[in-house]
Amino acid sequence: MDSKDSILSFHPDLFLFIIIDWFLPLVYCMIRNLADSSLKYTDFNVFYRNTNIVFLIFYIAVLIIFLFLRNNSFISYYTDIKSINYVPLLSLATLIEDHISGYFTLADLIKYFAMCIVLFIPFGFYTALLLRYQNRLLRFFALLLLPFVVEILQWAFLLGKSDIDDVLLGLLGGFIGTILYHIVNQVYRTITDEDFLYKRPHYHFYGSSIHF
Repeated sequence: MDSKDSILSFHPDLFLFIIIDWFLPLVYCMIRNLADSSLKYTDFNVFYRNTNIVFLIFYIAVLIIFLFLRNNSFISYYTDIKSINYVPLLSLATLIEDHISGYFTLADLIKYFAMCIVLFIPFGFYTALLLRYQNRLLRFFALLLLPFVVEILQWAFLLGKSDIDDVLLGLLGGFIGTILYHIVNQVYRTITDEDFLYKRPHYHFYGSSIHF
């Protein structure tokens, strides 16, 4: 089957969205943060916050578009599957079997799984950042929150099949985002002996060579 006719509704522009609207600003903020050792660091926290507020607005819109408005072909193909799947890995196994049967290419399958995972990487990063001082159990359930809510909304509004496998893929994306945060944080600790977005105290002589 030609990839353009595949029932798997992946969208390559999703990856561009993640890179341009989240990853590149993150890298820029990292460089700016590491290069700035003056009182302007306080302004960096405000800049980072405002940048991410803008991204989150687009992020919510993308979630709505990709998860609710552009999955009609996938829904219609799987109308024979129950509206709620509680069995882990059942849908993933079905997709793999369909690939083996020639319904779509391996590239389509990989891109579809990648889309389901990549979409939740920013969420995992923000969860790790905002809950960095909380216990691991709370952070774990926080990572489950968004994928779970998405599946509930799909079921409640008849916009798709609620599937435990989608929750697992979203959780995997959240874990990757969490790992990315810890990598960023480790870079900061290695170079500056401080955590990422650590609030520096305001001292009169902070801009000089004297540090308290």
